[in-house]
Amino acid sequence: MAQLQSLGVETHSFNVSLAKEVGLAEAIILQNFHFWHRANVDNPDMTKDGRVWFFRSVKSICDDFCYLTPSKVKTAIEKLVSDGWVLRGDYNSDRMKRVTWYSLTDFTLSLFTGLPIGENRQCNSENPLTIGENRHKDSIIQDNNIYSFTDIKEKEEKKLSSKKESDELFEECWKAYRRKGSKKVAKTHWAKLNDDERQKVKVHIPYYVSAASDRNYQKDFERYLRDRIFETPVYNNNQLVYDPENGSTSIYHPYGNTSIIWDDIHKRYIIMSPPEWGVADGYTDDNRPHGAELWYQNRLYVWLSPHKYWHKEEINYSK
Repeated sequence: MAQLQSLGVETHSFNVSLAKEVGLAEAIILQNFHFWHRANVDNPDMTKDGRVWFFRSVKSICDDFCYLTPSKVKTAIEKLVSDGWVLRGDYNSDRMKRVTWYSLTDFTLSLFTGLPIGENRQCNSENPLTIGENRHKDSIIQDNNIYSFTDIKEKEEKKLSSKKESDELFEECWKAYRRKGSKKVAKTHWAKLNDDERQKVKVHIPYYVSAASDRNYQKDFERYLRDRIFETPVYNNNQLVYDPENGSTSIYHPYGNTSIIWDDIHKRYIIMSPPEWGVADGYTDDNRPHGAELWYQNRLYVWLSPHKYWHKEEINYSK
């Protein structure tokens, strides 16, 4: 106490509502993080994957807030990250650099930008690093607006849960795809898909991988996603094994005979001899799908199950 000669002019402040919610040290650091977020909004070098980032070391935070110890700062940051207030990333171009990048979550930003200011305990402040200045008129939630706070937090928790499910599904698909390609690049294409498309990927992969047989014949996973291969039919030895459009493999797909080939240009099966002479397509007359189609010399033949014969259409489809 004897070392304190005068109070000086530098003061720091904090938001009471935020401190009650996350803790005093956490509130101080979070409001300081918001300052750095605003400072980097117009800096393209600090915008990565659609988010504004900044980096702060424990030492720099302790220098700005000398009453916070390194251990207290580390604990506070870990809590803010684990509770969903702050995101942590690594965008260092130099792998020898060990700088930690931070970004505010959508939930945190909504409090600082979309809700009325709450009770702010502050004094005269001239330091640009101080927190809770009067210019933050739209910063933190009011105590009497706690229901809005809860609604936003629940929404953010749902988003975090959805992201976790998406990450888990990506890992499942990455393993099923036999880990071929760049996982990091594939993730960027994965993030552009909606939930239904990701489910299509999950269903499509086993058929695609099985048809490829050798891993070397697979496209890299990032190309598979980018080119939307999961929306295309899968063939194996001229046999259709999966059709994404109807989600079924029960349609006609002849196999086991080189006299029947798949015409990829016109998307049809061509037979080398007239169907009346017999068709060795891997089916019997009893289980061949009704309506199965074969083409011979630009004429369409349709299998009629009730009559068990190939009906030749009268129209010649040659062009």
